[in-house]
Amino acid sequence: MVTTRNNPNDNVPNFEAMINAAVANALPNLTAALRTQITNYIRNGVGPSGGGGGDVIPHGIHVWIESFTKLKPLAFRSAATPAEAEDWITHMEKLFQQRYEHEYGSICQLDRENSGEYMERFTRLASFVGAAAGDAQRQDRHFKWGLKKWVLDRIVNTDYTNVAQVAAAARNIELL
Repeated sequence: MVTTRNNPNDNVPNFEAMINAAVANALPNLTAALRTQITNYIRNGVGPSGGGGGDVIPHGIHVWIESFTKLKPLAFRSAATPAEAEDWITHMEKLFQQRYEHEYGSICQLDRENSGEYMERFTRLASFVGAAAGDAQRQDRHFKWGLKKWVLDRIVNTDYTNVAQVAAAARNIELL
């Protein structure tokens, strides 16, 4: 038999209102964060040619919505508890984290990019993936191997200690 307790003061908190208020407070921040992440995702030019999407970036919001739905995110309609809302947020963060890590693993310099623009995109993406990006030496090797082939051919046998040195060498080659 289930024991129930009655509050003689009738000061029962309205849990539904509390949950609705918690979700309402969390949604604007989540919406802004998702908008920022999707904008960065679009600016990074993700596409089929690997880690940067090549030079053909699909236009139109329907293309981005399609690619987002391919991630199979859990739908958020309402939450019975704040924990359910947090679980949904955690799920969405994991989807973006996996996507960023995948993109980081295949990032390369686009034909329309110079080495400075590629470095900006690379470092922004490395900041999203955190520890998965590795130490400075690993990042500089990853950055170097993502350069355009004609630039890479001229610096392939040179060792660098950080991404800035590789980018400086690539910029000098591009200027020549």
